[in-house]
Amino acid sequence: PSIFAAGRFPFTDWIATEQSPYGVPLDVKYPKCDPQALVDAGLAAMDCRAELEGHVATYARNRALMLEGVQRLGLRHIAPPDGAFYAFVKINAEWAKDAGITGDSLSWAMAEHLIQHARIGCVPGVDFSAACEGYMRFCTGRSREELTGALASMKETFARVSAR
Repeated sequence: PSIFAAGRFPFTDWIATEQSPYGVPLDVKYPKCDPQALVDAGLAAMDCRAELEGHVATYARNRALMLEGVQRLGLRHIAPPDGAFYAFVKINAEWAKDAGITGDSLSWAMAEHLIQHARIGCVPGVDFSAACEGYMRFCTGRSREELTGALASMKETFARVSAR
């Protein structure tokens, strides 16, 4: 018996049909309820609140490291995440132009530039919606060492362009 069936956590219904992003019907069954109830149920099932709070604190520190780091690089327009593992950062269009980064999509052109020249994995904002064109998405859910290395690599890449 599930903890939902036992009535410990409020839910309104079972969701039994869903489609994948590709339109393929999925045979899934999970409770439809308030998101906090799912979090509470998961914590009760795992009985590891202290461990999870430690992870949350680590991710918060890593998120702050990334946000502060990109601001030091001159990227000021940031959509700060509220608990997510990524940050949307506005591309400095003037810098991109000076760097010769052009194309139909500034987001895609910048992603390709950072992947090729700085070896940084990132996602073009336009992949999420047309309204996110001109932004990059950076994952903050990596180790502190990886984030520090990515920021150092971005700094070197930006400096090479600025020195031209």
